[in-house]
Amino acid sequence: MEKTLRNEPGIFDWTTVIQAVCDMEGKGTTEEEKREKLKKTVTKTMKCDVTKSNPVAPLMLPRVDCIMAIACLESACKDLDSYCNALKNISSLLKDFMRSDITNTGYAIIDLEVLARKYDKEQYNICDHDSTIFVLACKLRDI
Repeated sequence: MEKTLRNEPGIFDWTTVIQAVCDMEGKGTTEEEKREKLKKTVTKTMKCDVTKSNPVAPLMLPRVDCIMAIACLESACKDLDSYCNALKNISSLLKDFMRSDITNTGYAIIDLEVLARKYDKEQYNICDHDSTIFVLACKLRDI
């Protein structure tokens, strides 16, 4: 992500992901416009381990409004249980109004889209998923 924000070539091409977000938003924003907005909006990137209860340990950070976990959980989790646990772990980083796990119905799913992966042999060796799920959800209640 850092390389993308600096316009440097990286191992992962974010173009498809950014375009899918633009399409889902339905505002007519181009991939390039969204990329430029990201560069202005994202103030910091950091490493995290979604398998830890505090994914950014040893840091203790204020909770945030938004977390981007694109291909993160899929790459770090070997099964459904570890995926759900990782989702719970990263949810702990969100502000109170976004704390509940999607899977525990604390959120209402407004939009869910599955984007079939365009296979690139080099990227497939890194992460062997066949699609990406984009979820837009609204919090209903605290759990």
